[in-house]
Amino acid sequence: MKKITYIVLSVVFVAMILVLSKSFIDLKSVDKLKKIEGGDYSYIDDEYVRKHLEILFPKGVDTKDSNYMWVHKDINGDGEEDLILQEKNLYMESPGNTSIIDIFTIKEGDVVHVFADYMDAAYYCQLCDDGLLYYEQYYGRYDYEQYILFCYDKNWNEIFVDGLALYYLLESDEGEEEYTIYEALDMEKEQLYFWEFRMQDGKKEYTGLTKEEWTNKFYELFGRECKGEIFKYYLQD
Repeated sequence: MKKITYIVLSVVFVAMILVLSKSFIDLKSVDKLKKIEGGDYSYIDDEYVRKHLEILFPKGVDTKDSNYMWVHKDINGDGEEDLILQEKNLYMESPGNTSIIDIFTIKEGDVVHVFADYMDAAYYCQLCDDGLLYYEQYYGRYDYEQYILFCYDKNWNEIFVDGLALYYLLESDEGEEEYTIYEALDMEKEQLYFWEFRMQDGKKEYTGLTKEEWTNKFYELFGRECKGEIFKYYLQD
């Protein structure tokens, strides 16, 4: 009987050690992300990323006074919060909107940089309630905006959810060479066109929507804040 009791206690003791060890490792992992947030970039392997953060946040500068903010959120549904750097108040967006600059996570106790966007505002990503928004624009001989809702799985693979597109078509001036649009869509008259698209065998399959259908779908996917130029100019509430 004593032998059985000893064995049971030994198993319980080992289990407690494993649980405490995992908790300690998890705390150390979270601590690494908090140190990055606090200005310690030594855990980041990519020198370019480190330099970029040092430029954004020179020593002695309080990040709260900058145009950037750190956010903790579970991006890929693995139950662990990731560290997201966002840029506030894009010139083309309503106040309070932010675009994602970097996403950091922890894999096997190490900091991993899983996303970066250091380009201009021709395209960007934002956080949404049910995933992330990828936004892309073109303004020229025709105006175009694309909004894609996507998410990450636990292995950080991107998963397409749904997509919306706006085209504002302009008629060619007399003598001007007609332009072509990459997607073969039924658009001829000078007007605003509303499209929803899904991915089928690696290609976009488009469905035409009314203004009301498109707007309702947009708010359903992205909320009321992620508005680009065409939306702001032509679809004002």
